[in-house]
Amino acid sequence: MKFEKGRQKTGGRKPGVKNKRTRLGGDDTLAKLVEAMEDPDRLKEELGRLHGRDYFQVYCNLQGYLRPKFSSIDFQGEVKVGNEVADALRELTINNS
Repeated sequence: MKFEKGRQKTGGRKPGVKNKRTRLGGDDTLAKLVEAMEDPDRLKEELGRLHGRDYFQVYCNLQGYLRPKFSSIDFQGEVKVGNEVADALRELTINNS
């Protein structure tokens, strides 16, 4: 069916209806939940005890609740990494294995 200019909207969200993210409180919903359910000082203390791989894993897992997720892509090619960050990560994974 070809698009016709001036045609009325036939589907989707009605005007004025908030999307799910806005209805649930926006970006800081997890932060509010943690404050309500946990003692923030205890949470900071527990996170402060984590180091290396454990800290990085917890940080990455929490980002799924704090930031929007993007679609993954399928890359068919070769990646050459040669910088300080990659070397530091490689060393951490070898030392923590």
